[in-house]
Amino acid sequence: MKVQVYLILLLSSVLMWAAAFQGTREVYKAAHTAGVIPNLHIKARLSEIL
Repeated sequence: MKVQVYLILLLSSVLMWAAAFQGTREVYKAAHTAGVIPNLHIKARLSEIL
């Protein structure tokens, strides 16, 4: 019985994390398209630092 509860909790937390990730990604894309957030070129900056 406990295993079923833990499995349900694990699966629901994975689903909530995935939903939050997708939502955050869509908001970032919309803000970037609108010009609110500039393209940061993270890889280029990391290569300059390293």
